[in-house]
Amino acid sequence: MTVPIEHGFVLVALLWAIGLVGLLSRKNTLFMLMSMEIMLNAGALAFILAGSLWQQADGQVIYILIRAILSQFVL
Repeated sequence: MTVPIEHGFVLVALLWAIGLVGLLSRKNTLFMLMSMEIMLNAGALAFILAGSLWQQADGQVIYILIRAILSQFVL
C-alpha cells in the first residue's frame, strides 16, 4: 500500500505553516531558528516529493544541498 503524493504535499503545507507561525510569534532567537529549520525541512520534503512525482533525481540533490545549509545553523 502506498501513500498518495497529495498527502505528502499536505504535510509539507502543514509543516511550513507551523514553521511560519512559530517564526512570527516567537521572540526568542533559538525558537526562531528552530521554526526556520522546520520551514526549510518542509521545502526539502517538497523537493523530494516533486522529484518522486516526476521520477527525477533532482529533488534528492536539492535535499542534500538544503541539509548542508541546515548543518550550518548548528555551527
